[in-house]
Amino acid sequence: MALEELIALAYVLDVPPLELLAPLGQDIKVTILPGLEVEPYELRNWLTGTGRLENRPTPDNPEGMRFWNISSEPIRLYDRFTETSKNLHQADLERRTAEKVGDPQRIQTTRTAYADALQAWAEALNQMRTAGMKPPAYVPKWAEDALDFGFLSSQS
Repeated sequence: MALEELIALAYVLDVPPLELLAPLGQDIKVTILPGLEVEPYELRNWLTGTGRLENRPTPDNPEGMRFWNISSEPIRLYDRFTETSKNLHQADLERRTAEKVGDPQRIQTTRTAYADALQAWAEALNQMRTAGMKPPAYVPKWAEDALDFGFLSSQS
């Protein structure tokens, strides 16, 4: 099956394409190559860049691990950016809610949490830019705030 067909099938079925490739929780093995089968969990980790296949045709060596780490870095950076974006969104929502309620102690606590989340988000964004990656869309106000705090190395 071609990649385009797999994606179209996942779209029509309204399921993540990864679930069609690596059906987690099922007692099956997935054939990668003739004579090479892996557990769905192992395939999922390999497809998402979080783990190498154990039964590789070449043994693990420092050069191979270095290449794996370099080639999977964009996935890790994207995942970190996504996670820090979720955390920042939550902190931003809590901060704005506290400001509407008007509780001074809660406002201070949520502002501190927002600044911490903003710093983590900006670090993730800076790392993506340093790696030459184009980040996904984000809330422009976050970039403005991160610049004001001095968390961003440059603005895109």
